Amino acid sequence: MSNKTFDTLRLVATIWAPIATFIAAILPIWGAPHAEELIKTTAALTVLLNALVQVLRTQYNK
Repeated sequence: MSNKTFDTLRLVATIWAPIATFIAAILPIWGAPHAEELIKTTAALTVLLNALVQVLRTQYNK
C-alpha cells in the first residue's frame, strides 16, 4: 500500500471518529428514525477503520 493511500485511510479514520460521536449525540435528540441502528453502524465502522489503520501501520513499521 502506498503512503498516500495509507495517509488517506488514516485521515478518514481520524475524521470519522468525531463525526460518529456527533451523529450519536444528535440523532436521539432529533428523534431520527433508526437512530440506534445508525449509531451502532457508525461506531462499528469507526472501530473497523481504526483497526485497519493500526494493522497497516504495524506492517509498515516491520
